[in-house]
Amino acid sequence: MPSKCRFCDKQAAVYLRYANLRLCKDHFVNFIENRVKGTIEKYKLTNRGDRILVAVSGGKDSVVLLDILYRLSEVYDLDIHGLTIDLGIHSYSPAYVKVANEHYKRLGVEHTIIKVGETYGFTVDDLAARWRRVCSLCGTIKRYIINRFAVENGFDSIATGHNLEDLLYQGFSSIVLGDLEGLAKVSPKLEGKDKLITRIRPLAETREKDILLYAMFKNLKFVKVECPYARGARSLRLKHILNMLEEESPSSKFAFSNSIYKKLGPIVSSFISKENEELRSCSVCGMPSRGVTCSFCKIALKANPDYKPKSLKLRL
Repeated sequence: MPSKCRFCDKQAAVYLRYANLRLCKDHFVNFIENRVKGTIEKYKLTNRGDRILVAVSGGKDSVVLLDILYRLSEVYDLDIHGLTIDLGIHSYSPAYVKVANEHYKRLGVEHTIIKVGETYGFTVDDLAARWRRVCSLCGTIKRYIINRFAVENGFDSIATGHNLEDLLYQGFSSIVLGDLEGLAKVSPKLEGKDKLITRIRPLAETREKDILLYAMFKNLKFVKVECPYARGARSLRLKHILNMLEEESPSSKFAFSNSIYKKLGPIVSSFISKENEELRSCSVCGMPSRGVTCSFCKIALKANPDYKPKSLKLRL
């Protein structure tokens, strides 16, 4: 006989080994939404009335993040605004931007789409033509634009779709490399300071597999094509190793994340807190920087000699 859902008479659609739960589609969706709600409350990711900028790429993680935060916005009295960055990757960006735009319209969420090419005079494709590895450059570009937009438009926090495996990869990688600053950032919440806006990761305790199932069960459209510049990335290999560990011990990922989020991360963060106070203003754009010129402006000036900082403030 087919297994039934733990909470109703419907046939179970999924078995969660780590929780020993068989759930139908509806109760699985509720389970994931409650898990995200629990993460928000456990780590105090939001306050009532917060203005939250939700970074949406069009991939499954960000699409699910937007869907769940939209549903929780009434519960926590949140004002959410979507932001999508068109990186100018010809075989990748158009599809992702289109999907993100469709979800904004479906939910009636106010949003902004920033085209890197039009705004700054270069694209990630342009960078790829000059540099072999562009993943780190792309990450710098996205973080800069998202933070600057949040600063100039008065948002309280930035929500990103980093899932459990994303943060575990960052944690293990930081430990292997002895990167204490990177390890300190492995947390569901990174407190902001001055022109660095607080970042929250509501999916920090949600597995990538569960996010995929949530999207499928709710018929949420998302783009499956991977970025052409991310193939063979070390993060994909480590996530594969984590999945193998989970096969042996179903709750291993949650045990690892709990140790990092609640023990290792906070200790390391307090240890290097003085280092974080040494930020200055970039001489080119005025945003936070470790050196005279911030990493984004260094990239922009090399890619486009005519580059000049542009305000991202919304015209209301």
